[in-house]
Amino acid sequence: MGRLDNEENIIKDMHEVSRSHTALLTSSKFEKMLVSAIMKEWPKWTTNNGHSSEPPDFFSRDHKLMFDVMRINDSETITTTKRGKVVYYNLILKKERDYIREIQKSFPNVSEDNIFVNAAPDGDYDKTHNYQNYYKHAQKVFSAHIERIPRCRELHPGSKMGFLVMDETESYLQHKDIMDAAAPYDMNKVYQVLSVPHIPFVDERFMRCLFEADLEFVIWFMPYKHNEKMEVQPPVLCFIDLTDDKAQAYLRNYPQYLMRRM
Repeated sequence: MGRLDNEENIIKDMHEVSRSHTALLTSSKFEKMLVSAIMKEWPKWTTNNGHSSEPPDFFSRDHKLMFDVMRINDSETITTTKRGKVVYYNLILKKERDYIREIQKSFPNVSEDNIFVNAAPDGDYDKTHNYQNYYKHAQKVFSAHIERIPRCRELHPGSKMGFLVMDETESYLQHKDIMDAAAPYDMNKVYQVLSVPHIPFVDERFMRCLFEADLEFVIWFMPYKHNEKMEVQPPVLCFIDLTDDKAQAYLRNYPQYLMRRM
């Protein structure tokens, strides 16, 4: 277990994001209402995220809103066990949980909610953290939560449904040269990249399944995207009205083989 396995810690972290680092994709009335309801009127929400609880994770009868929380990363891969079974495997999460256990052995009175760890991959960084892993994991997570929507609708008729996406990845950059994007990162080399980093909530490949799902809104929380080398910084938090036709006008197709973490 890590502190972000508890969705309430994700909410707590989200509430610490300043207004200056929060974006509204279309600035619709609904997006403004979401910001007010979620960021300013949280006492009106019910926490419902126990392992045995029915979905969604959070709902507000006062605001007629509900949402599920999910985490996405770029380090999950598929591996084959010694018995020939194909399974999902995330070495980075495993290392982080091992670190947490080691810390708790030395400091048993420290709450897990106050332990922050960041594990680095062994060997090739780009082999572990890459756009393809990022996209595939996002689609896997989204699909699992989309399957829960009918039950949410059944339990909370008349409420609008959304997803809160906790994006644990760092910034992705679009390189101009495909060879630069494919080769191992060289810290001594000057790369040509676009001035605006990858923005996942306007990436057609990431968002299409969400627009096609029975959802009214998405909240994209990405606290680790700041990159001091970039002229333009993406927002830490973005509220997205999926019912507003203007939202889809922002979508673009990123060339996946030009995308890399550095």
